[in-house]
Amino acid sequence: MKRQVLLAGLLVVAGRSAGAQGQPAAQAGDSVPMEIVFVVFPDTSAADSAMTNLSAAQRGHVESYQVVSENQSGTMRTQQKHVKAGNSAATQRASNQIDGVVALLEEKPQRDTSGAGRDTRSASRDTSARGYAPGNAGANAGANASGVSSADMSRMQDMLTPGQAAIVLVVDDPYGKDLQTALQGDNGTGGLVIQLAPQ
Repeated sequence: MKRQVLLAGLLVVAGRSAGAQGQPAAQAGDSVPMEIVFVVFPDTSAADSAMTNLSAAQRGHVESYQVVSENQSGTMRTQQKHVKAGNSAATQRASNQIDGVVALLEEKPQRDTSGAGRDTRSASRDTSARGYAPGNAGANAGANASGVSSADMSRMQDMLTPGQAAIVLVVDDPYGKDLQTALQGDNGTGGLVIQLAPQ
């Protein structure tokens, strides 16, 4: 009888362990602290050069990145997105967050060119940006993984002006500031680091 109880107890513990091993893969990537780094450059060549000049150790902290640019007519262009090898849960999350940031950058408000200098940012655009907040499954759910507040998103949109390019990176916390400094030292014209809350 004791042997049966002991065996049953071992099976329960083993079952819990097996179940736990199947779940943390997604949770581990979600709980890893990461940061978004956004650095603006005069053009895509300068942005590409800055990424090339990062050391191997610095690149090792980058989960995913993408270079985006805005032409003189205000149209956004994107280069190929890069992700860390291995396709970990953290890398997948980082890739989704970059997709969200790029989608929001493409919604940059049009400026009033009538001479009044007034921002024609619409109320619908502001609502849309808030709708992309983490955990909110809005109409454009593809961008809800950005992890960026509407205030920080507005800062990014204002920093990137026609003719310029920017690098959007998701990096391991706490290396965002170091990478921002390294990238800005290579012809960067401005940047910011945003702490991403674990999801």
